[in-house]
Amino acid sequence: MIVWIAIVRKPILQYFYPMHPKFYLIAQLLLITVAIQAQNTYHELLESEACTNWIRISNPPAEVQNHTHALLILQTGGAEIFTEDNSQFGQIDNLNGLGLFEINRTSSATGDTLFLEQALVNEYALEGLTQVIMLPLADSLDIEDYAAPAFNGSLGGVVFLTAGSHLSITGTIDASGRGYAGGTDLISNSNCNSLTFANDYYYSLGNWRGAPKGSGGTQLPTGRELGRGPLLNGGGGGNDHNAGGGGGANVTRGGAGGTNETPGLFTCNGNFPGLGGYGLPNADNRLYLGGGGGSGHANNNTGNRGGNGGGLIVLISETIQFGPNSRLLANGSPAPTIGGDGGGGGGAGGTLAFSANIVEGSPVDVDLSGGNGGDVDNENFDRCMGPGGGGSGGRFVQWSFGTLAANLDAGTGGIGFDSEACDDGENTGQDGEAGLFELGTVIQGPTYLDSELASAQLIGTDGPVCMGSSTTLSVDYDGCLEVVWLVCPTPCEDLGTSAGGNPLGNEASFQVLPNGDLQVSDLNQDTLVILAGLQYLDSILLLPSSVTLVDAEAPMANFTFVLVNGQLTLNPSPTPAGSQYEWDYGDGNGSTDSLPAPHIYTEFGPFIISLIVSNACGSDTLSQSVFVSPPPAAPTILANTFDGCAPFDLMLFDASQGIYDSLYWSLEGGMPMESFESDPLVSYTEPGEYLVRLQLFRSGIQNGLAEQTIRIFEAPVVDFETVLSELVLTTTNLSEFANTYSWNFGDNNQSNEFEPVHTYLAGGDYEVTLMALNPGCADSTSQLVSVISSTIELSNTAFKLYPNPTRSEVWLEGPLVSAIRLFNFQGQQVLLWTNQEAITGRRRLDLGDLPAGGYLLFIESEKYGVVRQRIIVE
Repeated sequence: MIVWIAIVRKPILQYFYPMHPKFYLIAQLLLITVAIQAQNTYHELLESEACTNWIRISNPPAEVQNHTHALLILQTGGAEIFTEDNSQFGQIDNLNGLGLFEINRTSSATGDTLFLEQALVNEYALEGLTQVIMLPLADSLDIEDYAAPAFNGSLGGVVFLTAGSHLSITGTIDASGRGYAGGTDLISNSNCNSLTFANDYYYSLGNWRGAPKGSGGTQLPTGRELGRGPLLNGGGGGNDHNAGGGGGANVTRGGAGGTNETPGLFTCNGNFPGLGGYGLPNADNRLYLGGGGGSGHANNNTGNRGGNGGGLIVLISETIQFGPNSRLLANGSPAPTIGGDGGGGGGAGGTLAFSANIVEGSPVDVDLSGGNGGDVDNENFDRCMGPGGGGSGGRFVQWSFGTLAANLDAGTGGIGFDSEACDDGENTGQDGEAGLFELGTVIQGPTYLDSELASAQLIGTDGPVCMGSSTTLSVDYDGCLEVVWLVCPTPCEDLGTSAGGNPLGNEASFQVLPNGDLQVSDLNQDTLVILAGLQYLDSILLLPSSVTLVDAEAPMANFTFVLVNGQLTLNPSPTPAGSQYEWDYGDGNGSTDSLPAPHIYTEFGPFIISLIVSNACGSDTLSQSVFVSPPPAAPTILANTFDGCAPFDLMLFDASQGIYDSLYWSLEGGMPMESFESDPLVSYTEPGEYLVRLQLFRSGIQNGLAEQTIRIFEAPVVDFETVLSELVLTTTNLSEFANTYSWNFGDNNQSNEFEPVHTYLAGGDYEVTLMALNPGCADSTSQLVSVISSTIELSNTAFKLYPNPTRSEVWLEGPLVSAIRLFNFQGQQVLLWTNQEAITGRRRLDLGDLPAGGYLLFIESEKYGVVRQRIIVE
């Protein structure tokens, strides 16, 4: 089957390389300058369409038409809270999409519509609750100082930096205090007295009993803008009189503000400070800005505002390199010091989300700490006014294996000082809770077009189909792109190589048919190929499979065969090209080859051979019977041996193969002379050669014959005599009825000669053994010989021999000698010089043909007898 992956443009039907847009994206990255000026742009999400995978944004950047942009989609609002006047005020009722995010990139853009490469993962709220942060995508990116704009309730508060392979940061990346805003400065003319009891969780604007709440991830409820109840992760405002505001929160809680304590019976106290913001769920698919701190209650001076929460920093690259002075700041802002009123709560630390496989260097500071609560200068009054609560620490989300050291400390509660009623530091706001480090995963959908294409499957056939058949083709696909059919009515040879990466042929033309099931019988008779595709904008994505139509008739099964000795050879008749074969030999074996190799039956009897031939147009079957007869038996004779010495018992064995009913042994010269047993025992008493015959019978007819010659020998009689002369042993062999001899001279030397002469290297007692053998058996005997040597060393004579050691020759000087013999250390004579060769005076002994090693030289002298000298040949 031809596999095609291509993009077809309509209406002119141009053809492109089978390359997914993600590969075009990589090509575009290489065109962007390495040192591109990074600049985040911030846009409201106006609309999204998951089906065709696009979004609309406000104020799209002009360069989005020409460059691929990386996107961070982030929802910063939309949570629902409890708003009743009780202790649940500000707690999560429904988180909705708050904090949902994903990383994506553009594949193309038209006006304010961005077509995305990755499928959308989440559904996001609109109306200013979700922002899209964009950055031109480069392979390498160098950043010095960069600061996020403050979050304005819809946009900002985020630094999003990403690069294909390398991101370098040499300065300060600053999102400190750029998160949710703290409660504003507000002076309320308090009318409190000793009977005032301002304990509500909310008040409306203009009510002097409450101060502004800090901002968080939820809408500020109309008529509930003031008061001690937190606004989700934003801190609550201090209540009358002069109580401190609560600290903002991220995923841990902010600290509550401090109370106002005024001595006396008819004074105004502030016993209900702002409560700390609630920590948001620590879910790995959500990112948050830090919550703002609540304002302190003030009726005299400004400076009661809460601190802003920290923003969000997102860094993604294969390698991230930090310079020696680099800093990452997303800390919450502290509340200011105020005189004579309640202090504001500190902002919560923001979030750092970080992904790199390789980290080079490290920042000198990674600050995700919470802001401190506002201190209070009591201006030497006889009262202790309430300081602000500390903001919670931030959140470090690590998306890779390496990690950085980060300050996740909580902000401390503010303190009061210079009071006539309490000591400095005695009345404080509550500290926030420390932030959290966690491991997470970059949220990024699969490549949209790849996933859509992979989810579509052409069904209805597993291969070619016959022209005019009733086959119905359909596409199993539950996505929302339109399915279309493309049929090729002309030869499509140029398309056959497209799966290998070559361009589709421009000569080929297609007819595009509408969506729905396709009935093959309705197609034009010239059609050769059918493809299915998904309509995406003005392109057609072809599924990686196709259907080939064959204009052929159904095949006819026919064959002949030859069966010889159980071997089956098949000869099928020709069938249309592309036909499939299925052979069954009837014995559990078969083949799918059009011309199978010969088959050997291992059993006997009748068998049915069948052949099924099929193609897209139909199938046909033919069966024929065969009978496999057993082959002739193969008689085989085995025995313990076929040679022996009389008297001898021979054990015969029937090792025949094949099928037979009975057997008969003919045993010439043996006892018994015949046998019907499978394994008879036969005795022979006289030497000679005898013939053994084994006959096999089936149905009373001889079905095989085997013959074997048996040799019976006279048992050997072994005997020998020896004569010693000094170290030389001369043997006389007196053995009979043997043809092979083995001598052992007792000094680890042997010989197979009939009557060997052996020289001992030293005197002593030696056991000489002779073994006489013939093919049937063997016999041996031994004699003890005592070797007495009168050999003297050359150094004790007038002989001189030099050089020694030597490489090729030695010289011998001295009296007359009768013979000179040279032996190796195994007692074997290797050289001999006779008296004709050895004369008086100086004589040369040639040793050049000897291998290196040690030797013994024996000199037979009339004056000294036998003289011995060891020689070393190098």
